[in-house]
Amino acid sequence: MNEGRRAALNASASVVYDGQRWEVAELTPPSVLLAGAAGELRRVSISHLLAATGTRVSGTCDGEGGQDAGTVLSSLDDAELARLRERVAHVREACTGYRHGSPDLALPGEPRPD
Repeated sequence: MNEGRRAALNASASVVYDGQRWEVAELTPPSVLLAGAAGELRRVSISHLLAATGTRVSGTCDGEGGQDAGTVLSSLDDAELARLRERVAHVREACTGYRHGSPDLALPGEPRPD
């Protein structure tokens, strides 16, 4: 990719990599799962994907009018930010069993999974 160019890499983004068109099926840093047209799956590191010669990602930030996460988050008011934090806590709890992500960060009285 060109130096200084930013890409919006997200699930369902279209990517040309290794001479083939792929769709981002899963974005789980530090890697990405790519799905090919014939049902082929390939997992590669994000850094390798973006550094590979000839890689192109649809929806580059400088051409699509998209906003980065920082811009979107900074536009939220206090109530919206509180709702977002609550949702994030629910996702962490669903993924880890703890609203703060790990038993070491659990608050006193926070339910612990059995």
